[in-house]
Amino acid sequence: MLFFGKTTIQNPRRPKLFIKHFLQLAMVLLVLLLPINGTLVTRALPENKEMQQPQAAKFDEFAWLTWRDLKPRLDNFSADVRNREARAYIIVYAAGRCSRPGEAINLANNAKAYLVDRKHMSDAQVTVVNGGFRRKRVFELWTVPSGASHPRSTPTVSRARARIRTSCH
Repeated sequence: MLFFGKTTIQNPRRPKLFIKHFLQLAMVLLVLLLPINGTLVTRALPENKEMQQPQAAKFDEFAWLTWRDLKPRLDNFSADVRNREARAYIIVYAAGRCSRPGEAINLANNAKAYLVDRKHMSDAQVTVVNGGFRRKRVFELWTVPSGASHPRSTPTVSRARARIRTSCH
């Protein structure tokens, strides 16, 4: 049952509500939004630079997988990048114990080709990075919103200690 004026709105699932309370609430909100010295009061929180600057977020990190296991991760990654309207960064680290020449960048480029060809992401939206060397072969998938700084690689094995070979069997 709905009446206008100072009568009540009755709903069997809610207690009685009075229109005058709604009008009082509207007046309070209007007063809060009125300009003060020519500027609108738009936030009550103190200014925080970390909140203003968007940050890159690591979506996933994993040791090398078979192509069958890698594709679903890339599918989920591409969906996340699209939902956030962000850029994709793929950082691949070669295995420091034994890796082939150009291994990390080749793996990263294969993942990028899948995202561009199969998931229809633009070439400019996906960036690949040779992360250097880690103890094991590792992938990092990063979502980078507009205005955020790009992620940095964090190798754990120096190039001098890495063993690069044509065969690692």
